Amino acid sequence: MVGRLSVIGRRLCFAITVSLWASSVLTAQESKPVLQPEDLYLFESAQALTPLPDLKSAVYVRRWIEPLHGQEKFSLWRIDSGPERRTRALEAEQPDARLPVVSPDGQWIAIRTTREHPAGMRWPLRVPLESEPATDIWLVTADGSRSLPLTGLEKPYGRVFSDPFYSRVAFSPDGKRLVFVADDGRDPRGEAEILHHVTRVRPDQGEGYTGYGPAQIWIADLDFTQTEHAAARVQRLTEDETWYGDPQWMPDGTAVICHANKSEDVESVRFSINKNFDLWQIDVTTGEQKQLTNAPGPDVSPRVSPDGLQVAYLTVPRKGPHADIYNLAILNRGATSRRSGVLHDHHTQPDNPPHPSPSFPLPDRVWNGDTTLVYNTFHGVLTEMVKLDLTTGKGSDFVAEAPEEKSSLIAQHIEAIRALAPPAPSLTRERTFGEDRLISWRVGELDLQGIITYPPIPVGKAPYPLIVFPHGGPHSRSTLGFNMTAHMFAAQGFLVFQPNFRGSSGYGKTFLDLDRHDLGGGDMNDILAGIETLIGEGLVDRNRQYVYGVSYGGFMTTWLVGHTNQFRAAVAQNAVTHMDVMWGLSDIQSWTEWELGGKPWDVPEMMDKHSPYAHVKNVQTPTLILHSRDDRRCPIAMGRMFHQALQARGVPTEMVIYPDEGHGIKQPIHQVDVLKRTIQWFRRFDPVFGVEIVTLGDSITKGSRPGVRQDQTFAARLERTLLDRGHPVRVTNVGIGGERTDQALARLERDVIARKPRIVTIMYGTNDSYVDQGKSDSRITAEQYRDNLQTIIAKLKDAGIQPVLMTEPRWGKTATPNGAGEHPNLRLEKYLDECRTVAKELKVPLVDHYTHWSTAENEGQVLGAWTTDQCHPNAAGHRILMETMLPVVENAVRTLPPR
Repeated sequence: MVGRLSVIGRRLCFAITVSLWASSVLTAQESKPVLQPEDLYLFESAQALTPLPDLKSAVYVRRWIEPLHGQEKFSLWRIDSGPERRTRALEAEQPDARLPVVSPDGQWIAIRTTREHPAGMRWPLRVPLESEPATDIWLVTADGSRSLPLTGLEKPYGRVFSDPFYSRVAFSPDGKRLVFVADDGRDPRGEAEILHHVTRVRPDQGEGYTGYGPAQIWIADLDFTQTEHAAARVQRLTEDETWYGDPQWMPDGTAVICHANKSEDVESVRFSINKNFDLWQIDVTTGEQKQLTNAPGPDVSPRVSPDGLQVAYLTVPRKGPHADIYNLAILNRGATSRRSGVLHDHHTQPDNPPHPSPSFPLPDRVWNGDTTLVYNTFHGVLTEMVKLDLTTGKGSDFVAEAPEEKSSLIAQHIEAIRALAPPAPSLTRERTFGEDRLISWRVGELDLQGIITYPPIPVGKAPYPLIVFPHGGPHSRSTLGFNMTAHMFAAQGFLVFQPNFRGSSGYGKTFLDLDRHDLGGGDMNDILAGIETLIGEGLVDRNRQYVYGVSYGGFMTTWLVGHTNQFRAAVAQNAVTHMDVMWGLSDIQSWTEWELGGKPWDVPEMMDKHSPYAHVKNVQTPTLILHSRDDRRCPIAMGRMFHQALQARGVPTEMVIYPDEGHGIKQPIHQVDVLKRTIQWFRRFDPVFGVEIVTLGDSITKGSRPGVRQDQTFAARLERTLLDRGHPVRVTNVGIGGERTDQALARLERDVIARKPRIVTIMYGTNDSYVDQGKSDSRITAEQYRDNLQTIIAKLKDAGIQPVLMTEPRWGKTATPNGAGEHPNLRLEKYLDECRTVAKELKVPLVDHYTHWSTAENEGQVLGAWTTDQCHPNAAGHRILMETMLPVVENAVRTLPPR
């Protein structure tokens, strides 16, 4: 295995969506603060920048966070070229506006919006927060002088779709009509269901579309002379249970072409395009449908040539993985001298193709004249633009600024986007950023790539602690470009590694298929080999490795901790942990069937073998489970099962559930929480950042007993409270019932010092001072007790550990007399005086529980209400102990010297 680092300089695709986080600002700036999770609230971007026809102005969507409630906001803005580069909101109050579409004459902008109708019309059916937002269509003039809803109160359609597969809003070539995709807004339940408040399970499109009906195509006739709304008439073009998507106008405006799956094999298509979609032509006057393709796999993303004689589209010859290698095909509608059919099959002839495989979806502007296509392709960690000559079938780099391309409409459109991109927000100038680089390594004959994100210069230096951040899919990929999560982790001092393991897209069909039937096999080895490359380069501290992943990245996280102990901590978000559950509850059964070779009853051994849950018995790594409550792609049951198993095995674990979230956590307040919890979890178990506190004592410290759960003890409560206050601590309880100071001293090296904690709390006296039945003397003398405390403290200090002394709580009034017939407090008070003296003489922080409980009793508190037996604290008593010691221990944490 040979590793090498390099910075790449290949040509990047210029996407239509513009992010204000330009790569030019992502350089180290030592005098400025680094990113913090709360900076997410300040992050602002320009999305969907769309030039007007004159290419001198553009509209875009401003996306920002409303500060009061931390909610994501979108509004329509305009930017004009010229010396002043005027930028302004098109609507004064900045109401919700998304995905702008410009009319052919540049006078009107169609938007999707969640705003309500001015006449007060509300949605016929709301959808859950975890679903795609329910939007309607409004039209806004390009100068912002008028804003109109598409329809009046008699709205014949329901919710308008906004995803890249189904959705499309487009003006007809003459600008007089609008095609869009929406459901009908009807309640699918029958009378009996509504009467009895139940819901019968029905097939639907799953993740992101809970509450939606089938996606149907609608045509609106526009009349802008009206003052109340823009549509003179809305016609429903399709009326069945099929889900239609991506409608494209024919140049003469008589028909639209879309894709639809009319087979019985139907499944959700959000991020999963592997069913029998075909292209259909629909007459906009009669609604008559004509099937245009009939391949076994998906035919999608139709794009009509300017002359209307050809349709370019994406096609796949198999119903395989949820993201596949796409072929380009041409549907010839009369141009007999031009190419037709699949231009090159990247499945049967994957090597040395005449042109690269296109990515999904095809751009709206794919036709560069009638004989050339310009599309995007995934090339490793990059997205590049390709020009395809249809006369030869050969592809080449498309460079918009090249002299031979400057006159083309696509090049002019790209140059306009570059010229009109709004300025970066102030946050990019006010923070210090790390740097992204490409890393390459080799496993056997396989060349692999990944992205590493360095911490900013002021934060730290190599060797860094490492966060492995595997992507989802597995047929997704990590790309070279700004990744907020990676840079947020890097700002906290971690080197972030995003590996493109086998199975990733961007490397061809053979590479994509390498992990089929081998999930967690070769891909895990690829990741581990990449880590070794980073260690070999001197970039990573071998003893400070962490892993965080989402979806299939969560699978890889839970799989890794079941197969290696090299990670100090792990965080798995919306993870696939159990293949049977994934098949049974997920909205895409085809995922497990394709990747593992069949249904659960067909391949039970594969389902078990490739489930992280089956290997949970091997996990020793502290693992935090994060899961969306309403995730339909990777249902929450898998997170709960893995968390429960870790708890049962005694592995440090927590689980946090995010309500009203689907597979992608979208709410900013939850995104910030994910970042903060993940960073805190890793620091908690880090030998440099983390602070381990050991609670040393007797049965009062041990705490758990009938009536008191382990999570109710003062040690567990202390850990939770300090974590909630932002301290990266872990509290280890080593209390033993019946123990005295001499016994604690005997095991101090083995059970305490060997752990190398930063702080140790010491609470003894109840057993040391106690007089057993038939005896007249305490178990050890007060002088022995004092000497033992002094020796314990000296040994801890010699080991660089901060001791915190604590007195025991007071016995209740009705406690059983000791062997000498005395109330136990009579002896205990004398011993605790010695404890206070030792703390004062050795200048050790003291928590005086005894005095606190005595004061409470003098003020009327019955101490028996704080105990199970007049001695051992119950849950309430442990809460009082934690609250009393919290200020002292928190101050000790804050004042610890750096390591």
